[in-house]
Amino acid sequence: ALGFAGAWCIMPPFYRKQNEEGLLPDMGVGFHPELVVYLVALPTAAFALLAVVYAWRRLKTPVMRLLKDSMPGTTGDGRRTRDKGRTGNAQTPQKEFKQGDGLFLEDLRRNTLRDRKVLVFFIVFASFCFSAMTQMSFSMKDLSSEMMGVMILLIGLVLACTTLFLAVSTVVRGNRKTIAMMRVFGYSRRECSRAILGGYRPLAYVGFGVGTVYQYGLLRIMVDVVFRDMEGVPDYAFDLPAMLVSLGVFILAYETVMYIYSEGIKKISVREIMLE
Repeated sequence: ALGFAGAWCIMPPFYRKQNEEGLLPDMGVGFHPELVVYLVALPTAAFALLAVVYAWRRLKTPVMRLLKDSMPGTTGDGRRTRDKGRTGNAQTPQKEFKQGDGLFLEDLRRNTLRDRKVLVFFIVFASFCFSAMTQMSFSMKDLSSEMMGVMILLIGLVLACTTLFLAVSTVVRGNRKTIAMMRVFGYSRRECSRAILGGYRPLAYVGFGVGTVYQYGLLRIMVDVVFRDMEGVPDYAFDLPAMLVSLGVFILAYETVMYIYSEGIKKISVREIMLE
Protein backbone atom coordinates (compact mmCIF):
# COMPACT_ATOMS: atom_id res chain seq x y z
CA ALA A 1 0.00 0.00 0.00
CA LEU A 2 2.83 2.39 0.82
CA GLY A 3 4.53 1.58 -2.47
CA PHE A 4 1.32 2.17 -4.39
CA ALA A 5 0.74 5.51 -2.62
CA GLY A 6 4.30 6.58 -3.28
CA ALA A 7 4.04 5.68 -6.95
CA TRP A 8 0.73 7.54 -7.24
CA CYS A 9 2.36 10.70 -5.88
CA ILE A 10 5.62 10.52 -7.84
CA MET A 11 4.25 9.53 -11.26
CA PRO A 12 2.84 12.96 -12.34
CA PRO A 13 6.10 14.91 -11.75
CA PHE A 14 8.14 11.99 -13.08
CA TYR A 15 6.09 11.86 -16.26
CA ARG A 16 6.35 15.62 -16.76
CA LYS A 17 10.12 15.45 -16.30
CA GLN A 18 10.54 12.57 -18.73
CA ASN A 19 8.25 14.18 -21.32
CA GLU A 20 9.68 17.71 -21.36
CA GLU A 21 10.31 17.41 -25.10
CA GLY A 22 6.80 16.09 -25.80
CA LEU A 23 7.97 12.78 -27.26
CA LEU A 24 5.64 10.60 -25.21
CA PRO A 25 1.86 10.41 -25.67
CA ASP A 26 -0.43 11.99 -23.08
CA MET A 27 -1.51 9.55 -20.41
CA GLY A 28 -3.05 9.98 -17.00
CA VAL A 29 -2.36 8.21 -13.73
CA GLY A 30 -4.82 5.40 -13.13
CA PHE A 31 -5.28 2.16 -11.22
CA HIS A 32 -4.52 -1.01 -13.19
CA PRO A 33 -5.92 -4.16 -11.47
CA GLU A 34 -3.94 -6.49 -13.74
CA LEU A 35 -0.68 -5.10 -12.34
CA VAL A 36 -1.78 -6.16 -8.85
CA VAL A 37 -2.14 -9.70 -10.17
CA TYR A 38 1.13 -9.74 -12.14
CA LEU A 39 3.34 -7.83 -9.69
CA VAL A 40 1.84 -8.76 -6.30
CA ALA A 41 -0.37 -11.85 -6.32
CA LEU A 42 1.58 -14.10 -8.70
CA PRO A 43 5.07 -13.37 -7.26
CA THR A 44 3.71 -13.89 -3.73
CA ALA A 45 2.21 -17.24 -4.69
CA ALA A 46 5.36 -18.31 -6.54
CA PHE A 47 7.70 -17.51 -3.64
CA ALA A 48 5.31 -19.07 -1.13
CA LEU A 49 5.35 -22.28 -3.15
CA LEU A 50 9.13 -22.11 -3.38
CA ALA A 51 9.35 -21.70 0.40
CA VAL A 52 7.10 -24.71 0.99
CA VAL A 53 9.13 -26.89 -1.40
CA TYR A 54 12.40 -25.79 0.20
CA ALA A 55 11.09 -26.46 3.72
CA TRP A 56 9.83 -29.88 2.62
CA ARG A 57 13.27 -30.79 1.26
CA ARG A 58 15.08 -29.51 4.36
CA LEU A 59 12.76 -31.44 6.68
CA LYS A 60 13.62 -34.73 4.97
CA THR A 61 16.08 -35.29 7.83
CA PRO A 62 16.31 -38.11 10.39
CA VAL A 63 14.22 -37.40 13.50
CA MET A 64 17.15 -37.86 15.88
CA ARG A 65 19.15 -35.24 14.03
CA LEU A 66 16.28 -32.78 14.29
CA LEU A 67 15.93 -33.49 18.03
CA LYS A 68 19.65 -33.05 18.66
CA ASP A 69 19.78 -30.01 16.38
CA SER A 70 23.19 -31.27 15.25
CA MET A 71 25.16 -29.12 12.84
CA PRO A 72 28.47 -29.62 11.06
CA GLY A 73 31.39 -27.71 12.43
CA THR A 74 30.63 -28.27 16.12
CA THR A 75 32.74 -30.00 18.76
CA GLY A 76 33.05 -33.22 16.78
CA ASP A 77 34.63 -31.49 13.82
CA GLY A 78 36.73 -29.44 16.19
CA ARG A 79 38.18 -32.59 17.74
CA ARG A 80 38.97 -34.02 14.35
CA THR A 81 40.72 -30.87 13.19
CA ARG A 82 42.66 -30.63 16.42
CA ASP A 83 43.80 -34.24 15.92
CA LYS A 84 45.26 -33.14 12.59
CA GLY A 85 47.33 -30.59 14.43
CA ARG A 86 48.79 -33.30 16.67
CA THR A 87 50.14 -35.51 13.91
CA GLY A 88 53.47 -33.77 13.34
CA ASN A 89 56.27 -35.09 15.55
CA ALA A 90 58.62 -32.20 14.88
CA GLN A 91 56.32 -29.53 16.32
CA THR A 92 56.03 -28.46 19.93
CA PRO A 93 52.68 -28.99 21.77
CA GLN A 94 52.02 -25.23 21.67
CA LYS A 95 52.51 -25.08 17.90
CA GLU A 96 50.38 -28.19 17.48
CA PHE A 97 47.53 -26.60 19.45
CA LYS A 98 47.70 -23.37 17.45
CA GLN A 99 47.71 -25.32 14.19
CA GLY A 100 44.72 -27.41 15.28
CA ASP A 101 42.95 -24.28 16.52
CA GLY A 102 43.40 -22.60 13.15
CA LEU A 103 42.19 -25.69 11.31
CA PHE A 104 39.07 -25.79 13.49
CA LEU A 105 38.19 -22.17 12.74
CA GLU A 106 38.83 -22.65 9.03
CA ASP A 107 36.73 -25.83 9.01
CA LEU A 108 33.91 -24.03 10.83
CA ARG A 109 34.04 -21.18 8.32
CA ARG A 110 33.72 -23.60 5.40
CA ASN A 111 30.90 -25.55 7.05
CA THR A 112 28.97 -22.35 7.77
CA LEU A 113 29.06 -21.46 4.07
CA ARG A 114 28.29 -24.99 2.90
CA ASP A 115 25.31 -25.47 5.22
CA ARG A 116 23.71 -22.13 4.31
CA LYS A 117 23.99 -21.92 0.54
CA VAL A 118 20.76 -19.94 0.25
CA LEU A 119 22.14 -17.25 2.58
CA VAL A 120 25.31 -17.15 0.49
CA PHE A 121 23.12 -16.36 -2.51
CA PHE A 122 21.27 -13.60 -0.65
CA ILE A 123 24.46 -11.90 0.52
CA VAL A 124 25.87 -12.03 -3.01
CA PHE A 125 22.54 -10.75 -4.31
CA ALA A 126 22.54 -7.84 -1.84
CA SER A 127 26.03 -6.82 -2.96
CA PHE A 128 24.99 -7.23 -6.60
CA CYS A 129 21.96 -4.95 -6.14
CA PHE A 130 23.98 -2.29 -4.34
CA SER A 131 26.70 -2.28 -7.00
CA ALA A 132 24.45 -2.36 -10.07
CA MET A 133 21.84 0.15 -8.90
CA THR A 134 24.18 2.73 -7.38
CA GLN A 135 26.46 2.80 -10.42
CA MET A 136 23.50 2.84 -12.80
CA SER A 137 21.97 5.77 -10.93
CA PHE A 138 25.08 7.87 -11.64
CA SER A 139 24.61 7.34 -15.39
CA MET A 140 20.92 8.31 -15.41
CA LYS A 141 21.75 12.03 -15.23
CA ASP A 142 23.07 11.88 -18.82
CA LEU A 143 20.96 9.02 -20.17
CA SER A 144 17.58 9.91 -18.70
CA SER A 145 17.04 12.31 -15.77
CA GLU A 146 18.14 12.93 -12.21
CA MET A 147 14.74 11.80 -10.96
CA MET A 148 15.20 8.43 -12.68
CA GLY A 149 18.63 8.17 -11.06
CA VAL A 150 17.16 8.81 -7.60
CA MET A 151 14.45 6.18 -8.16
CA ILE A 152 16.99 3.56 -9.25
CA LEU A 153 19.23 4.42 -6.30
CA LEU A 154 16.39 4.05 -3.78
CA ILE A 155 15.32 0.72 -5.27
CA GLY A 156 18.88 -0.59 -5.08
CA LEU A 157 19.43 0.56 -1.50
CA VAL A 158 16.14 -0.90 -0.25
CA LEU A 159 16.80 -4.26 -1.93
CA ALA A 160 20.43 -4.44 -0.79
CA CYS A 161 19.87 -3.36 2.83
CA THR A 162 16.80 -5.53 3.39
CA THR A 163 18.42 -8.63 1.89
CA LEU A 164 21.73 -8.15 3.71
CA PHE A 165 20.18 -7.58 7.13
CA LEU A 166 17.88 -10.60 6.78
CA ALA A 167 20.72 -12.86 5.63
CA VAL A 168 23.26 -11.82 8.27
CA SER A 169 20.66 -11.93 11.05
CA THR A 170 19.76 -15.48 10.03
CA VAL A 171 23.42 -16.53 9.99
CA VAL A 172 24.07 -15.21 13.51
CA ARG A 173 20.78 -16.55 14.90
CA GLY A 174 21.38 -19.98 13.38
CA ASN A 175 24.84 -20.20 14.94
CA ARG A 176 24.00 -18.98 18.46
CA LYS A 177 24.77 -22.34 20.04
CA THR A 178 28.06 -22.68 18.19
CA ILE A 179 29.09 -19.15 19.15
CA ALA A 180 28.15 -19.71 22.79
CA MET A 181 30.22 -22.89 23.01
CA MET A 182 33.17 -21.16 21.34
CA ARG A 183 32.98 -18.38 23.92
CA VAL A 184 32.93 -20.98 26.71
CA PHE A 185 36.12 -22.54 25.33
CA GLY A 186 37.87 -19.19 25.29
CA TYR A 187 37.52 -18.01 21.71
CA SER A 188 37.45 -14.23 21.40
CA ARG A 189 34.65 -12.21 19.84
CA ARG A 190 36.88 -11.52 16.83
CA GLU A 191 37.62 -15.22 16.29
CA CYS A 192 33.91 -16.07 16.51
CA SER A 193 33.08 -13.31 14.03
CA ARG A 194 35.75 -14.39 11.57
CA ALA A 195 34.61 -18.02 11.73
CA ILE A 196 30.88 -17.32 11.36
CA LEU A 197 30.78 -14.14 9.25
CA GLY A 198 34.25 -13.84 7.73
CA GLY A 199 33.63 -16.39 5.01
CA TYR A 200 30.95 -14.22 3.43
CA ARG A 201 33.26 -11.23 2.87
CA PRO A 202 34.98 -12.48 -0.34
CA LEU A 203 31.61 -13.54 -1.75
CA ALA A 204 30.16 -10.09 -1.06
CA TYR A 205 32.93 -8.47 -3.09
CA VAL A 206 32.38 -11.01 -5.87
CA GLY A 207 28.74 -9.91 -5.92
CA PHE A 208 29.84 -6.29 -6.19
CA GLY A 209 32.05 -7.14 -9.17
CA VAL A 210 29.26 -9.04 -10.92
CA GLY A 211 26.91 -6.09 -10.36
CA THR A 212 29.46 -3.73 -11.92
CA VAL A 213 29.75 -5.88 -15.05
CA TYR A 214 25.98 -6.33 -15.22
CA GLN A 215 25.10 -2.63 -15.11
CA TYR A 216 27.74 -1.80 -17.71
CA GLY A 217 26.54 -4.52 -20.07
CA LEU A 218 22.88 -3.57 -19.58
CA LEU A 219 23.46 0.12 -20.31
CA ARG A 220 25.57 -0.70 -23.36
CA ILE A 221 22.74 -2.85 -24.73
CA MET A 222 20.21 -0.10 -24.04
CA VAL A 223 22.30 2.56 -25.80
CA ASP A 224 23.77 0.50 -28.66
CA VAL A 225 20.84 -1.82 -29.42
CA VAL A 226 17.47 -0.75 -27.99
CA PHE A 227 17.75 3.02 -28.59
CA ARG A 228 20.26 2.86 -31.43
CA ASP A 229 17.92 4.46 -33.99
CA MET A 230 16.69 7.27 -31.73
CA GLU A 231 18.16 10.74 -32.12
CA GLY A 232 19.86 12.51 -29.24
CA VAL A 233 20.86 9.40 -27.31
CA PRO A 234 24.18 10.26 -25.63
CA ASP A 235 27.22 8.03 -25.80
CA TYR A 236 27.87 5.80 -22.81
CA ALA A 237 31.22 4.73 -21.41
CA PHE A 238 32.24 2.98 -18.23
CA ASP A 239 32.25 5.48 -15.35
CA LEU A 240 35.34 4.64 -13.29
CA PRO A 241 34.89 7.47 -10.72
CA ALA A 242 31.30 6.33 -10.08
CA MET A 243 32.51 2.77 -9.60
CA LEU A 244 35.17 3.88 -7.10
CA VAL A 245 32.65 5.98 -5.16
CA SER A 246 30.20 3.07 -5.11
CA LEU A 247 32.93 0.66 -4.00
CA GLY A 248 34.04 3.00 -1.21
CA VAL A 249 30.49 3.39 0.11
CA PHE A 250 29.93 -0.35 -0.19
CA ILE A 251 33.06 -1.20 1.80
CA LEU A 252 32.11 1.29 4.50
CA ALA A 253 28.49 0.07 4.70
CA TYR A 254 29.29 -3.65 4.57
CA GLU A 255 32.09 -3.52 7.12
CA THR A 256 29.92 -1.40 9.43
CA VAL A 257 27.12 -3.97 9.29
CA MET A 258 29.60 -6.79 9.94
CA TYR A 259 31.06 -4.88 12.89
CA ILE A 260 27.63 -4.25 14.41
CA TYR A 261 26.71 -7.93 14.20
CA SER A 262 30.17 -8.89 15.43
CA GLU A 263 29.66 -6.73 18.51
CA GLY A 264 26.28 -8.37 18.99
CA ILE A 265 28.04 -11.72 19.40
CA LYS A 266 29.19 -10.56 22.84
CA LYS A 267 25.54 -10.27 23.92
CA ILE A 268 24.77 -13.94 23.25
CA SER A 269 24.06 -15.41 26.67
CA VAL A 270 25.69 -18.76 27.38
CA ARG A 271 23.21 -19.30 30.23
CA GLU A 272 20.20 -18.91 27.89
CA ILE A 273 21.74 -21.33 25.40
CA MET A 274 22.38 -23.91 28.14
CA LEU A 275 18.80 -23.57 29.39
CA GLU A 276 17.52 -24.29 25.90
